[in-house]
Amino acid sequence: MAKPKKLGLIVSAILLVAASLVLGVGRQAPESVFDLATSGVAANGEWVPVLREFDGHVMALVPAGTFAMGGTEYTDEKPIHEVRIETPFWIDVYEVTTAQFAAFMNTPAGAGHKGCQWVTGYDTFEEQFVQVGGQWIASDGYEDSAVFGVTWYEASAFCGCRGARLATEAEWEYAARGPDGLLYPWGNEFVAENVAKYQGGMPMVIGSGAPLTVGTKPAGASWVGAMDLSGNADEWVSSLYWPYPYDASDGRESMGNEGNSTPRSFRGGAWYHPNWIDPLRGNDRFCLLPHLTMKFLGIRCVRDFPP
Repeated sequence: MAKPKKLGLIVSAILLVAASLVLGVGRQAPESVFDLATSGVAANGEWVPVLREFDGHVMALVPAGTFAMGGTEYTDEKPIHEVRIETPFWIDVYEVTTAQFAAFMNTPAGAGHKGCQWVTGYDTFEEQFVQVGGQWIASDGYEDSAVFGVTWYEASAFCGCRGARLATEAEWEYAARGPDGLLYPWGNEFVAENVAKYQGGMPMVIGSGAPLTVGTKPAGASWVGAMDLSGNADEWVSSLYWPYPYDASDGRESMGNEGNSTPRSFRGGAWYHPNWIDPLRGNDRFCLLPHLTMKFLGIRCVRDFPP
């Protein structure tokens, strides 16, 4: 991945350094921390972010816990129901960047990774990528911005190729809201300055705009230390878009042969939305057929715990 070029990412890096001084990025965290992660927390404030690098991707540890999933604003959020996250997991601190996705496209297909040579089917491909010497690289200025315009299949394949996976809907919402059930990753009041390029109220122009460098809004980080869970790019999750209550065992987490007729969910809101909806709440749900994409659809991966 290309080195960060923008001030916002430098600020985020400072936060990572601060966290590393407490718990260690890339080295063993105290066993008591892992014990707490496994036993679970009852409030957001009981947890201090634990960050670790896996093959060049900085990830945050999400402890076990219980939260109230869903909301009351839209039908697909209802009913509010209690969900228990039984097992800790790691989540990407940053959305997947264009440079990281370019590196993925240069990876030969391997056993169990059928998608390693797929290219995004959205018509903004030439905006983000260029081929040099037979290798894909990020276009100038896009190296550290969130990749966009990917299908669910591409997102799932990307995560699988690095030993990770897509988050379930429950895992994603829990990482954004926590046991406190916050409306936004940072609290219960909307703060436009915490969101990368939120442009509510502007005329809708299909295909306009692009995400910012990842991590430019550190004040918008969630309770576990994940950046840009609200805004910048929407993020595919693994789950089929089925009604609530959420139940991971009812078939919605099937990664089988559902085909292209059943939508998959995505979360997080992107860099642009009209002012007549608030897509940036932690409980907002969206969906699309898995073989389709839109310009604002990106990727964030999770990894099972341990390691």
